[in-house]
Amino acid sequence: MATRTLTPTEEQAYAALMKAAERVGANAYKAGLYKVKRDRKGNVVRGYTLTPEHQELMTAMDALGRGKISAEEAMVVVNQYEVTKARIKGY
Repeated sequence: MATRTLTPTEEQAYAALMKAAERVGANAYKAGLYKVKRDRKGNVVRGYTLTPEHQELMTAMDALGRGKISAEEAMVVVNQYEVTKARIKGY
């Protein structure tokens, strides 16, 4: 399978997606540390699950790398209100 090289604009968009995904993931992880989760037996369980915003960023990273979306469409995902809110404030 041939590898696809990204244009400079696509590389910048990919870097923005990656940075936003790291921030959203870190904020969600920190917020999850303070929530007590229990399994069905009542035992305390600590676990991390992807938030919808983080999943959307990861999907956009994959789509940009495969050439399914353009750099402009990737930046639209980064600048969505919910993603921006999760990136800056956390949960």
